[in-house]
Amino acid sequence: MEARLGRSQCRRAYETAAYPRSSTHTHASWLIAGKVPLPVIQARLGHESITTTVDRYGHLLESSDDEVVAAVQWAMGAAAAKRDFSEAA
Repeated sequence: MEARLGRSQCRRAYETAAYPRSSTHTHASWLIAGKVPLPVIQARLGHESITTTVDRYGHLLESSDDEVVAAVQWAMGAAAAKRDFSEAA
């Protein structure tokens, strides 16, 4: 036997549930926070151009500056270590 929800229960469930596709901006924000690449978000949202995606959601990427700096520092450190290793040889 299948359990059925009454109208008030359905309304309450609808009002409290999170529906990622019901709000495109919320959905895109969650994807960006989850580090999903912009071209993937572009395709998922149906934007013809990556420019549209960046124009609409680029402001959410500014919070990732620390990660960019860390990646560049890591790359520079790896390059410096490689240079030191080759000079020692």
